[in-house]
Amino acid sequence: WAADPLKADREVVLEAVRHKRCALEFAADPLKADREVVLEAVRHSRCALEWAADPLQADPLLSTEAVAANPFAVQGSTSLVCTLIELIAAEGTYRFRVVLGLSGKE
Repeated sequence: WAADPLKADREVVLEAVRHKRCALEFAADPLKADREVVLEAVRHSRCALEWAADPLQADPLLSTEAVAANPFAVQGSTSLVCTLIELIAAEGTYRFRVVLGLSGKE
């Protein structure tokens, strides 16, 4: 993919994940643990979470971003995915409906 210095260059890796599917796989380990780099990768590719550092694989925001990009992107994630489908404010209280996981069931 690239020489080691380029794999460790944050700007190079950010640009790579924007244009090449699964480029995060080839990034240096510290960048696989960089939340911003992983978020950008997840926005562009469903496979990015597979290559992220373990703690980021469980990050709920990253999993939510993965779902927005592709519903199958979080298959290996341990994060709970919750989608708010309705929120009603009435007299100081809130009622809401959510979908948990990828099943689409409320």
